[in-house]
Amino acid sequence: PDHLHADMVVAACEAGVKGIICEKPIATTIRDAERMIAAVEQRGVTMSVEHTRRWIYEYHQAREWVRSGRIGRLRRMVGTLNGERAMLFRNGTHLIDLLCFYAESEPAWVQGVLDEDFEHYGPRYAGDGGRDPRTDPGALGIIHFQNGVRALYQGSQGTAGHVALDLVGDEGRLHIGASDHQFTLMTSGDGPYDQVQRSLPRQHTTRGALQAVVEEMAQLVTGGGESVSPPREAVRSVQIMLGLLQSHERGGARVPLPTTDLS
Repeated sequence: PDHLHADMVVAACEAGVKGIICEKPIATTIRDAERMIAAVEQRGVTMSVEHTRRWIYEYHQAREWVRSGRIGRLRRMVGTLNGERAMLFRNGTHLIDLLCFYAESEPAWVQGVLDEDFEHYGPRYAGDGGRDPRTDPGALGIIHFQNGVRALYQGSQGTAGHVALDLVGDEGRLHIGASDHQFTLMTSGDGPYDQVQRSLPRQHTTRGALQAVVEEMAQLVTGGGESVSPPREAVRSVQIMLGLLQSHERGGARVPLPTTDLS
């Protein structure tokens, strides 16, 4: 369950394991995330957090397109997670991690509101570990990163199922169909609203993301190095998700990050 990772990770470190693959999100409180990071760093344990899209080749290729200026300067991102399982902590963490992955910057502040059915949810995670959507809210939020990039996260329950990510630059846009891993680059055409589209070729492989997670860990344990999804980066998603809860509790006010757990 999402809220029970910390004790298991700390115990595994104390038992002398060399590598840990942790389910996402890394934790549901800042305190637990910090305990986990301290445990692995003090004992030299390699740890990865299973935000699986970080092990899919096309997501890295898309980031290289952004870095190389194919859409100009990245300015805005829109992440969409709709449907019954649009649970902020259980599944929203995947999309929020992708926003951080492409922003390549620390989140500076968030502002948000929860779905109407969660009006009185409170500023702390109150879920059951990822089972019941009624215990893990949908949310709508703005994330501002230190490098100036801003993102809109829209993850609402009670809507038609859909997952997508749009990266918007000053010269083009990259659309990612996160459900089917389809990538479409859109750049300016002849007219002000004309666009030229190009699809990113899919890599032909029978290796799934979970297999790639395990293979990477085996290589890191024997050869050293850092995971493509290290715990210190995974904490950004926890900061953002808790920040959205706290913002809703304060009537949609802006919450500076990093934040702390509220008692």
